[in-house]
Amino acid sequence: MSFLALPELLAGAEEVVGVGTRAVSEVEQVLSSEAKIAREAEGIASVTNGGGTSGLSSAATIDIEIHGADKAVRDLARISERLENLSPVMHKQITILEEREATMFAGGKYQDTGALMRSLTMSGAPGAVREVTPHGLKFGTSIWYAKYQVRDPGPETDQGGLKRAGHESAVMRKLTPMDAHRIAEESGTYAMHGRI
Repeated sequence: MSFLALPELLAGAEEVVGVGTRAVSEVEQVLSSEAKIAREAEGIASVTNGGGTSGLSSAATIDIEIHGADKAVRDLARISERLENLSPVMHKQITILEEREATMFAGGKYQDTGALMRSLTMSGAPGAVREVTPHGLKFGTSIWYAKYQVRDPGPETDQGGLKRAGHESAVMRKLTPMDAHRIAEESGTYAMHGRI
């Protein structure tokens, strides 16, 4: 089987989910600490005056209001939920990968029956491997002769064939750093804003 795996596409995605969860917890702690601060302020009920202590006639209170904290908690919870399941954006990447693969077969290259081309350019085609997980995807083909489609095959073997092991696939494009950056950026946009 020939495939391109993008497991755990966003390196440290689980760590980011943890950060989101901790942030929600910290905002909730700030909200609950409002009551604690008010209780501590009540402890300042007396003042030292000339060596003596006199009680204040009325209890001192401090009111603290945090504007937007509820929204921050809701927003962080949504971001955390989306980071736990990036499959919607992974499905978009399948379409992009299929379009890229179509360029590998341009002009009839690497085609005889067209089965290999269809398996890499059409999700529902026989032999198409498309597996989406919450943090990545597996994309490729199970067509048996895909492994023989390589760039610059090695020297001829004793049996008269060409050595192909260890050579770059001619039909499966590797992700460039630019591709990986774009996928990570799109995944981040989805996580932060819910847009695909």
